[in-house]
Amino acid sequence: MNNDNERKADEIRVADFVRPFSEESTTGIFRYTVAGIIILGVCVSIYFYPQLRNAWIIFGSQIQNTVPQPTQNTSQIAELSATLGVTGVPAALLNGPDLDVNFDRLRREACDRTALMNFATKLAEIGYPRDAANALAIFASRCGNGDDALYAAANILMNISDYNGVIKISSGLVESLPTSPDVRYMRGQAFQAIGKFEQAISDYVSTIELVPGIKKVSSRVFTDLAGAYASLKRYCEAIDPIQMWIAADPSERDTTQARALISDYAKKGACELDYAKGSDRFFTQGSDVIKAKVEINGVPGTFIIDTGASLVSMTASYAKRAKVRVDETNRIRLQTANGNTEGLLGVAQDIRMGRLQAKDVAIVVGIEKASPFGQDVDGLLGMSFLARYEVAVVGREMRIKERRGF
Repeated sequence: MNNDNERKADEIRVADFVRPFSEESTTGIFRYTVAGIIILGVCVSIYFYPQLRNAWIIFGSQIQNTVPQPTQNTSQIAELSATLGVTGVPAALLNGPDLDVNFDRLRREACDRTALMNFATKLAEIGYPRDAANALAIFASRCGNGDDALYAAANILMNISDYNGVIKISSGLVESLPTSPDVRYMRGQAFQAIGKFEQAISDYVSTIELVPGIKKVSSRVFTDLAGAYASLKRYCEAIDPIQMWIAADPSERDTTQARALISDYAKKGACELDYAKGSDRFFTQGSDVIKAKVEINGVPGTFIIDTGASLVSMTASYAKRAKVRVDETNRIRLQTANGNTEGLLGVAQDIRMGRLQAKDVAIVVGIEKASPFGQDVDGLLGMSFLARYEVAVVGREMRIKERRGF
């Protein structure tokens, strides 16, 4: 009897211990489940907010049969949407709270630039980016002076990965805005996205050339340029843009990440042996200008050492003598002492100056017959060569030292 009572007491104690624990666990799981469902619902609502809001605007008024009093009748909406090129947008949205103010302004003034830009921005935000880009392009054609509208249209198309559309619009903008680095960079990104790496390289180089001061050029331009070279398996040339970016501000940019990227390209291209070697010193000749005897592909010439120039550049006559490879189809835009001009991008297989030697250096050849560099000067020795070395200016002396490894 005593044993039975003791066993029952033990069972009661165990039950008292287990029951609260089980109930608490069940309650906790339930709470977490409810919280998870609420959080999921909130996330889904945020993600699909534009679509849900559009559906409410379109169908809500139909269900309730209480459409707000429109500022325009159906025929006016249809006519204006055709004029703007947004016939794919439901009329209820055009006359809804997001678009109605600017849509009505455009009904009254079809070339109201501010209204159109605001209208297109909101249209893209609520899920109609292609219609927004179309409206901007039609506005530019219909109203004139539309470079800003076309640039905005190209940006919208870039966001929806319509790279051919971006190239079509930005190519027109290159003609009307030949000195715009932003237009060149956008088109370069689109070319790179569809695998046209040579054209992308030309646009990226033009971007660098058109920005006043290499230090002001975004790091993305240099990394994208390096990526385009790497995609063509021209790994040693891919190092140059990264070196140029570092050389513009070594104290801030000579980082572990930049060096790791250079090292990766160097290994893939086996660049250590012939990328750049040798060290030397050069002196000014009575002024701040340093002229040096340079050999490109074994042909001697006189060049000005210029740390402000992004590329090695040369006259067309010297390039012809040196048999430098250029792509006649890919022109880049340049800023020179004589203003903006065009040049052909190419590669010098071998450049030597004193005890310095570098292989496969990016160069640009001027297409002008007259030399833009001065009398008896064949070109500028820019950063596509110099950035491969450690360069220091001490007084009237320029010290160029070989980098040890990558």
